[in-house]
Amino acid sequence: MEMLKEAKSMIGKLRRSISVHPDCTIGSEFDDYTTDAQNLEDEIESLINPNITE
Repeated sequence: MEMLKEAKSMIGKLRRSISVHPDCTIGSEFDDYTTDAQNLEDEIESLINPNITE
């Protein structure tokens, strides 16, 4: 469980650093990376807290 939380935290940090990159605009490759990272964070969250529905 702790490793999942650490992974989620690291992915979140990477997502935030990518999102402030000047080339991160809607539809760019950087935007795709931030979307993928958010999806991974959501998946990890569902493993950590499986009873929480969105």
